[in-house]
Amino acid sequence: MKPTAGGSSSSDTTHNIEAEVLAELMGPERYGRVRGYGVGVTPTQLSSVGTYTRNARESSNTAEVRRLQATIDELKQNQANLQSQLTNISSMLQRFLPSQIPDTSNASRDDDGAESRP
Repeated sequence: MKPTAGGSSSSDTTHNIEAEVLAELMGPERYGRVRGYGVGVTPTQLSSVGTYTRNARESSNTAEVRRLQATIDELKQNQANLQSQLTNISSMLQRFLPSQIPDTSNASRDDDGAESRP
């Protein structure tokens, strides 16, 4: 292995050492070939595969985000419907059974969860 220049950073030095080890193990780089991928693979083909994979992953992520957003919107609508139904039921009970159902809208709770009236 060749000694590295004294003015380079440690990450540059590490990268250079890794490149030298790779060159010793796999042989020197040749124009139009990609080491480690077998015969016939070119940098252009490998770049195309990477671009296709990245685009497919981004498309999948976008679809997943849209699906999750639709689920969130549906859950918010369900929550609003349930809240409205609860309010309606509570007001009906107050009208028909005012003496049996305490009005808890202004009641506060103690630290132990028991209700206390002001």
